[in-house]
Amino acid sequence: KDMLFGLQNAAGQVTFEVAPFNTHEVERISTADFVEKPVVGTRPGNEFTGEGAEEFTMKCRLFPEVIGGLTELEVLRKIQHSGGPAHLLRGDGEDLGWFALTEIREVHTFLNANGVGRMVDVQISLKRSWKPTAAEYYAAQAEDAYGKGKSRD
Repeated sequence: KDMLFGLQNAAGQVTFEVAPFNTHEVERISTADFVEKPVVGTRPGNEFTGEGAEEFTMKCRLFPEVIGGLTELEVLRKIQHSGGPAHLLRGDGEDLGWFALTEIREVHTFLNANGVGRMVDVQISLKRSWKPTAAEYYAAQAEDAYGKGKSRD
């Protein structure tokens, strides 16, 4: 299968591809931060102070009765609720870095008898985050494997 994007953290992994999690639009916004410096007799200058926020928005369309996708949607919720950053890769192998999954929107249309849409439009929002240390990453994996606040026994 051809991968468009992959997103993973200790709580799970989702591959965005043509089916079943059909991603048809990606928007990337990156900013830079500047401080305005007043200058006598001319326009103020801007001093670069560093990289600003970076965000991705992905729009996907699922057809649960035909090709699935609801399982992947639940994995995305698990990643979001873990609270930890997730690693984002583009299908051509480009490492896009670590992002927080800040929002998942879903709109079900053409509902079936169970109240599930035959077509489900999903939009997810990602915001640049920190790269976890190895200790943080493996602690999150252990927490997911054994449950939050539960012992191994």
